[in-house]
Amino acid sequence: MRRNESRTGGRSLYPVYQQGTDHKLMRSGNFATHSSVHLSILVCCFFVIFLLSPPFSFAGNPSLTSDEQQYLLDHFKKFPNCTSKIDAVRIFVYNSSLHTEPMDKDKWKTILMLKKMISFNKNDTNARPHLTCGPRAKCMQYILSFLNIKSYLVQIYSDNRSSFLSHTFLNVYNQDTSGIEAQDPDYNLFYVNKKSKERLQVQHLILSNLSSVDPVFDNGKKIVTGWNDSNIILREQYFEAVMLWNAFVNGSSLLIINQDRFNPFVKKSDTNALIKGQDVNFLEWADIICRQNWGKPFFILLQ
Repeated sequence: MRRNESRTGGRSLYPVYQQGTDHKLMRSGNFATHSSVHLSILVCCFFVIFLLSPPFSFAGNPSLTSDEQQYLLDHFKKFPNCTSKIDAVRIFVYNSSLHTEPMDKDKWKTILMLKKMISFNKNDTNARPHLTCGPRAKCMQYILSFLNIKSYLVQIYSDNRSSFLSHTFLNVYNQDTSGIEAQDPDYNLFYVNKKSKERLQVQHLILSNLSSVDPVFDNGKKIVTGWNDSNIILREQYFEAVMLWNAFVNGSSLLIINQDRFNPFVKKSDTNALIKGQDVNFLEWADIICRQNWGKPFFILLQ
């Protein structure tokens, strides 16, 4: 592979490698790129990473009361297997919160939001919390952890606007299938291969032809399969790049970028407080965000 010294207008800030004959997925440094990596190999790599990574912990956060914990146990014990429990948790979070303005000022206080959700389910005259995608995903992750189901946060990106847009949901380990699947409590979706009906993880969605994928909406009362007005924005804008939060044991995150859909070298003026309004490309932006929160990120650039 050869170093890229042109796409960023001079010598690259990072050790970025372009496609060549070297088939390594990662090089010393932050980046790797390859255009013909077989998807199944890539998925297997992340499956191993997922199984070896430590379970997500909410240690140090205020906990639910014993009555609230018992409510969750009672609510989900009627679901007989891991698949039905995972779906039930997604539906619970979706039905017990709203993605509408004004957003709850304490939306990132996961335990407090769960208390509100439980209160709503006990008495539907109580208000549901107003949450964005990230807090909804965190609430789902907490309940899954409580039920001993492993998951991690994923964030998909779009380069179609003046700043980097993102949407957050989960990859979840399903013990029934021994596989990982994407679960989105904000849109209330999981994803399947149209032909095999196999549930798909986010890596498939970033790298596969989305015409072979069906999103499945299930709110416990009706099931709607396929792309439609309520979810088409995800297909048209977001499945371009993904960050796997805390993908490694040391807390580092991994970003996968499909360069056929997403150009990581275009500079944008971002309003994130950590960037302070600088014009940065996606690699620079993600590096700053990750180092501030989780440590040095790793990137895989694919075509």
